[in-house]
Formats: sequence, structure tokens, C-alpha cells
Amino acid sequence: MKQVMKIFLFIICIFFINLYIISCSTNQPKPEQKPQKSAPKTVEVPKPSPVKTPVPTPPPTTPPPTVEVNGILSSFKTTILDKSKDRVHNLNLASQIIYGHVVQPGEIFSFNKVVGERLPERGFRKAIVIVKDKRGYDEGGGICQVSSTLFNAAQQAGLEIIERHSHSKDIHYLPQGQDAAIAYGSLDLKFKNTKNFPIKIETYVEGDKMVAKILRAE
Repeated sequence: MKQVMKIFLFIICIFFINLYIISCSTNQPKPEQKPQKSAPKTVEVPKPSPVKTPVPTPPPTTPPPTVEVNGILSSFKTTILDKSKDRVHNLNLASQIIYGHVVQPGEIFSFNKVVGERLPERGFRKAIVIVKDKRGYDEGGGICQVSSTLFNAAQQAGLEIIERHSHSKDIHYLPQGQDAAIAYGSLDLKFKNTKNFPIKIETYVEGDKMVAKILRAE
């Protein structure tokens, strides 16, 4: 019985010793924990946007001035009697060169200056011409009908005739005194725009007619 009591007491002692150790360990102050430093935040620096070089705006182009025709001052026609191919070709060529030519107020129109020298390299062909009372063949033959028709249109429009020559022979498509002979370097048709506004000249072949018009252009 005594032996049992000794064992019992020993167990109780062991229990209280363990209980004391546990209580002491829980009462010990815990070491102060240093606050952990948070990792520095990464700040994203915005990338600079590329500088756009301004594209220079090209200066506006000025369109060429247009000529507005406000009215016909005169119109004159002659009949093409000689319809040979080369002669009609010359009529068309000279008419196309003159067509649309604008004469400013006070300016003098010169047929030879505008049409230029009648040369084969410029497209003119040989056709009948009148030289010193004789008929022959030369480059630009026939364009006297263009100048004669234009002369009458200019006269009807009231323009000042500066230079005009008659043919030495009858030309049939106009009475004498109403024609205008031309020869590059010697005979010319010139008239002055006496209006206070620009005029526009139109010359063209229409069927069997040679047409010349003087129009008001502003």
C-alpha cells in the first residue's frame, strides 16, 4: 500500500512540475517584432510621346484666270470656194492658232505675230497664193481668207484698223476693198482694241464657211 502511495505522489509531483513549467513559459514576454518594411512601389514613368513634326501646308495654287465671254460684238463669214485639201488644212491650222486669242484694251492685234511664220515644220502646206498679180504655190496658201474674214469682223465691231492691204487680183470670196492680204515679213493685218474691255477672237471653219467672231471678254 505504501508503495502505491509513493507512486501516486510521484505522479502528482511530476504533474505540478510540468504545470509550473508551462505557466512560466506562457508568461515570458514575447520578443518585440520589428515592423517589416513594405517593398517600395514601382512607379511607372510614362514614356514621352514622339514629337510630331508639323507638315507644312503647301500654299494654295492660283488657278489660271478664265475668260468669260459676255457677248458677241460681231460675226462675219466667207464662203470657201477653193476646197483643195492643203488649202483647207491651212485655213484650219491658222484658225486654231488664233482661236481664243484675247486682246486687251489699247492693245494691237497683229495677224503675222499671232499666227507666226508659215513654215512646213510648223504644219503649213503649199497651196495657191497670189504674188505680184500671179498665182503660185507657197506654204500657208489660203490663209488670206482667214485674215480677210477677220478684218471684216474687226471692222464691224468698230475696232481701229491699223494696217490692211488689198490683193493685187480678185479673190472671188470677197469684193475688192473688203479683203486683207498678208505675207509674213511684209504685209500684215493689224487692228487696235479701242474698247474699254478685253475682246476675244474666235476663228474656225464651219462646213464650207470661214467664220470670224469678235466677242466681249471680261
